[in-house]
Amino acid sequence: MLDSLIASSGIGSNNDVTNYQYHLFIIGRNSVKLFFYESGAWGEDINLRAETDDFIFAHEQFSEMFDDEEMREHIEANLLF
Repeated sequence: MLDSLIASSGIGSNNDVTNYQYHLFIIGRNSVKLFFYESGAWGEDINLRAETDDFIFAHEQFSEMFDDEEMREHIEANLLF
């Protein structure tokens, strides 16, 4: 079911003058944009998003999240409600 709810997902970046900061995001087909928080949850508050300067770490975390059934259910719930 999750696949039918997601329009786009990926790793975004913010570039300040000194370095890149990467964050994980999901955009639902209903235009809801979710960010991954340091607490391990997903939510809509852009100010709470987790950031890292290590792209490889962000990529590995993002890849593993969709393999975790509990995380998939959490993402589905955030996109639906």
